[in-house]
Amino acid sequence: MKIILVSPEIADSEHVQTILDNFGRSGDMLFQYHHPLKAIDNIEEILPDLVLWSHSDFPRHWKTMIPYLEGIEGTSSMKLILYSHSKIGQAEIDKAQTLKVDAIIQQGLSSPQAVDIIDKLLVDMPGDAILPPSDVAEKPAERFDMNRVLNSVRYIPSKSESIQLTMSHPVSLKILSGRVTALDLDSIKFTPAKSDDFANLPDGTLLQKCHLRIREHKLQLDLKIKITADNFDLAIQDPAREYLPLLTQLLDEENKDKNDS
Repeated sequence: MKIILVSPEIADSEHVQTILDNFGRSGDMLFQYHHPLKAIDNIEEILPDLVLWSHSDFPRHWKTMIPYLEGIEGTSSMKLILYSHSKIGQAEIDKAQTLKVDAIIQQGLSSPQAVDIIDKLLVDMPGDAILPPSDVAEKPAERFDMNRVLNSVRYIPSKSESIQLTMSHPVSLKILSGRVTALDLDSIKFTPAKSDDFANLPDGTLLQKCHLRIREHKLQLDLKIKITADNFDLAIQDPAREYLPLLTQLLDEENKDKNDS
């Protein structure tokens, strides 16, 4: 079995290895990544059976990994455990349930709770998701709006930050541009420079080879117009390969700036 551990703490890998050794699983392969972006980048190559993710250190980035996994063959049976050294808020537990996290450890990897949960997953793999009632609130996942959960992972540029998005009109080939107001997991919130430029483009129109520039990063994306009552959204057709790693990096830098301030 292959396990990915996402944590900056060396002690965490020692705790996991001790658990594996005690269960007679010293032959299992354990890969530790100190940065979430590196872990996400290597999931396709490793195809782990289990991912242990430090919620204490990286409370936001695991949500960007969920849609990324959907585009990778061989990850449908992968298990995901979030762990923390303190209580995780109920709102975050609700999101974890909705996004089908398999278990949550709230007492650290050195705790009896961690041994019990990992033991159950190892015994039952492959099997049904395990959400111990004592650790995860028993609320039906149906009551949570998946879109609301996914939209909680959002990068909003500052007023001084320039994010350029240009595209060609699919009929006239005129260059279209506007202001990016937010970057979501699978879409871009966009305000056209001239609303008339999009007046004759219906909902669902595909805009190919659009150019997104953020700082030193340049991406080429296929976008589909998605008009709602309140927003003009551009749905990203293949966010997993380039866009999601960049979004993860932006969120990571934003979180670091907040911690430094």
